[in-house]
Amino acid sequence: MLPPEVTSRLRLACTVTRVGLGLTWFLEGLLPKLLHPSPEQVELLARGLPAGLPFEAMLTVLGALQCLFGLWLLTGHAQRLTAGLSTLGVVAATIILTMVSPDAWTHYLGGVVKNLIFAAAGAGVWLLDPLVSLSKQERVT
Repeated sequence: MLPPEVTSRLRLACTVTRVGLGLTWFLEGLLPKLLHPSPEQVELLARGLPAGLPFEAMLTVLGALQCLFGLWLLTGHAQRLTAGLSTLGVVAATIILTMVSPDAWTHYLGGVVKNLIFAAAGAGVWLLDPLVSLSKQERVT
């Protein structure tokens, strides 16, 4: 059993990281995909998918899904599952983006390099969740 002050700090670190991930997913879906669709992102879809697909509509759906996922992360429900899905999603997006546009690593806004911290944050929440959940159960019993 961990001392209460350690447990409290772990819980806070886990919560702050999860909320940061949730806000990132939500805003990444809302701003460049729903409110201000980026021609650059539509072009990336066009480069990676078969011709003739409705890329603008696909970008809208992707943005809506990212917003919903961000809201799910913010609720804290199934924290370990959402953190794991976040990590897998970021890793998958990084791999796909690298295959479609290798120059994304050198994009002037950070490109996919910034995804490394998001993957690490998701993995951190996934790893900490059992400790935080266990400490909650210990307090109940």
